[in-house]
Amino acid sequence: MSTLKVDTLDTRTGSGNITVNRPLSGSGANLTALNGSNISSGTVAAARLPALGKVLQVVNTQLNVGSSGVSHNAWTDSAITNSITPSATGSRILIMAHFVVSQQNTSGDGGYSIRFKQAISGGATSYPEELSSGANNNWHTFHYWGSSETYVRYERESIHFVASPNTTSAVTYTLQYGTYNMEGFEIGNSSTDGKTMLTLIEIGA
Repeated sequence: MSTLKVDTLDTRTGSGNITVNRPLSGSGANLTALNGSNISSGTVAAARLPALGKVLQVVNTQLNVGSSGVSHNAWTDSAITNSITPSATGSRILIMAHFVVSQQNTSGDGGYSIRFKQAISGGATSYPEELSSGANNNWHTFHYWGSSETYVRYERESIHFVASPNTTSAVTYTLQYGTYNMEGFEIGNSSTDGKTMLTLIEIGA
């Protein structure tokens, strides 16, 4: 076997391309400054790809439990909850929830509000502004009916938000509800509501 040691390879005329007719062997560890636009085949290992915008993990749960009762002008934890442990402090968490709300009111006006609570293991419990669609006590979605309406309603809610917990500790997201002047309220499963789904997706920063 022969060894060729050179500093620079060039064509005979100083122009055009150098053609290699046989495969090159070795790890390629000393090959640098390769033009990525010239890579036309093969597979790049996932570890070599930047994390920006990548889905890093998905935590999904389907629940068959619900929460019922009225909590006039106060926030109450529902049974709709799940946890995720981010792999990097810069990650964002996409939260998607699908559930049914049933409500009953036969006397005067009434309504309800819904928000997500963020609880970091060993850290703070908060209600991030980026999860809020309004500034009224940091509610995320709300419904209100005037005093002339009486009703029993079933509604399927679909809401999603993006949180930035800035931690690698476990983070628990819990859907909370608050009611106003209602006689009956349930969030989540009942005999007619179907399943509740809560999905947490970590997105690389």
